[in-house]
Amino acid sequence: MKKYILIIILTISIVLGISLSVNKIIILQASGTVYPPDYISVRVRDSALDVRWRHNPDNLSVDNYKVYYNTVSGDRTDSILFDSSYYSTGLTGLSNSVPYYIVVSAIAGGVESDTGVSNEWMATPAPANTTVTRSIPGGTTVSAYTMISTPVEPQNTKISTVLGDNLGPYDNTQWRCFHWDQQNGGYEEGSSSNNDFGPGPEEPLVGAGAWLISRNDVTIDMTGC
Repeated sequence: MKKYILIIILTISIVLGISLSVNKIIILQASGTVYPPDYISVRVRDSALDVRWRHNPDNLSVDNYKVYYNTVSGDRTDSILFDSSYYSTGLTGLSNSVPYYIVVSAIAGGVESDTGVSNEWMATPAPANTTVTRSIPGGTTVSAYTMISTPVEPQNTKISTVLGDNLGPYDNTQWRCFHWDQQNGGYEEGSSSNNDFGPGPEEPLVGAGAWLISRNDVTIDMTGC
């Protein structure tokens, strides 16, 4: 939504011959293009999904955001409306093991993202404790993935907190952590910054797989996880 400022100068003539100039500022809201958020991410929880989105800088003004979610791709039946101060929400009461498709749109001046909605994100709610068993070539069945629980500091779930006891502080010259970014279609490295939308997540994505690479031999203690 493009916004223009129009300055009108009015000259008022008084009988005594004195001229008074009055500057009147009028802000006109032009009917421009409304763009959807340029980035969204979804984190999995038990019977819930946490959705985050980022303001699109091409929008000078946004009144509301609308989050659409459904078990059918492209279905816009179910939605929640938020004012422009919100950039995240939790969708609760969902069914575990059922894929949900999520998009976000922006609304300004009564116009909803006339260029469409954000990229569609698919995520499946799941309980925190999950074991996935896979078969490797040759037919040997192994427990290929092991869930790592949240550390004992619930408010400090950074990657370096979860794995730091075994690997040390997050240092991409010593060890690196990646996850698959569905939206961008590629691997994304974890971040040590506080930017939710930095080069990668600062925190492990709940319910998602992580790939670790280390310069030196390391052992990760999974006791109690």
